[in-house]
Amino acid sequence: MIALVVVGALATTYGILSARRHVDRARVTGRVAQVVIDSGIGDVTVLGSNRTDVVVTHRYHYVFGRPSLGRRLANAKLQLSSRCPRLDVACTVSTRILVPEGTQLVVRVKAGGVDVRRLYGPIDVRTHGGSIVITDSTGPVTARSGTGLVKLKHARGTATLRTDKGDVVLDDVLARSRITVQEGDIRGTCLAGGELDGFVESGIVTVSFTGTPARVRVRTRVGGVALQVPSGAYTIHAVADQGRARVTGVRRDPAALGRLDVRAGAGDVVIGGGTPTSAREVSRLRCGSRAGRPRG
Repeated sequence: MIALVVVGALATTYGILSARRHVDRARVTGRVAQVVIDSGIGDVTVLGSNRTDVVVTHRYHYVFGRPSLGRRLANAKLQLSSRCPRLDVACTVSTRILVPEGTQLVVRVKAGGVDVRRLYGPIDVRTHGGSIVITDSTGPVTARSGTGLVKLKHARGTATLRTDKGDVVLDDVLARSRITVQEGDIRGTCLAGGELDGFVESGIVTVSFTGTPARVRVRTRVGGVALQVPSGAYTIHAVADQGRARVTGVRRDPAALGRLDVRAGAGDVVIGGGTPTSAREVSRLRCGSRAGRPRG
């Protein structure tokens, strides 16, 4: 009899928890030039499209109190917010929003990941705990994560990226990039040129360019650096304070326009020259030219 009572209580509790999952959708038809999202706990996804309206979807779960959702449009600025009750540790609110592809975006998240795709306006994203992935962008990007991966893919423009604990990953990027990592690595593949200024407190840097960079400046306190660039002449400064510095496949020329300035505090520095020479090699690297004006 006691066992039946316990099972019944568990079933009732599970039913209550399951019932408290909700979806809230809204369509904004007024002019929106900028979207500002302030989220407490939960992931945020922003998708650019060729539509002229904005569609907001909140999916939330709670146990003790319904989360508060805010939405305000004024002067073409759409402000969205979500907050869970302080005592409801099971509460989460995920936000998914479809916006015009030229929308300016500002996102602040306390705990959760951020995924942004197909936007060519300015993007400014910060999360205290969670990953940030930005794909297909052509405007200036600012992204900072307290704990989590920061990834920029198929991008053109300028980028300021930072994570206190986690990696920064660049894939098919042509930008003027400034990267700061406290604990983690910087990894870059298929970089089409541009400029890279990177600093790592503790971690390694591995970066490969398929296009000749105008300037690369990398510093690490603890960790090595491996840099691959197209063959040619560069102004080169390579120093390993507690390791070895090796330069192959490129020519040193103080008058060259391309500048490679690399210094590792504790670790080796390796600079190599050469680019993929066949379609098969390029395909293996998965380099492409997808970045540009985002598609609808």
